Amino acid sequence: MIKVYKKFLEDKFLDKFLTKINKQINSLDNVWTSSLGWDQKIIKSSSPVLMYPIKDQDDIDYIASRYRKIKYNFRDLTVCFYYWPKGSYIPFHCDSNPDYQAGSTLYLNKDWEPDWGGFYLWQDKKNKYHAEIPEYNKMILNDNFTNHGTSLVSNDALEPRMTLQIFFLK
Repeated sequence: MIKVYKKFLEDKFLDKFLTKINKQINSLDNVWTSSLGWDQKIIKSSSPVLMYPIKDQDDIDYIASRYRKIKYNFRDLTVCFYYWPKGSYIPFHCDSNPDYQAGSTLYLNKDWEPDWGGFYLWQDKKNKYHAEIPEYNKMILNDNFTNHGTSLVSNDALEPRMTLQIFFLK
């Protein structure tokens, strides 16, 4: 089931967190990975997505507390910042990692135009398709491995699409 929450994290946390992320984006540290190692069925013709694992335990604990506040139960979670350049997307798929119970996306762009793409797409059990526009601080929780993907980030986008991807461990 897909659940959508707006204004999921507190603004004070997000301001500090995004300041740290922006420093990391502009640093020369070699801590980034990319989607180039993903299965070809997930990459297809997408531009590479850059990923930065969140290691700050205070940040992870705060994010975990926000999921517990909505009564979402889990043993542990991993948090990763994703940087989606123009031409990036993920085709429809069903997360099938046996170690995960669910996945979540949290949007971090303060200003995002619908024409720039990057929509979260999913298919319900009646084969009806749905889309969520990337809105700042909107969280999408996919807790039953619903078939999903993202639309292409347009060449017109003035900035990369930025998200937190959270995976909950069984």
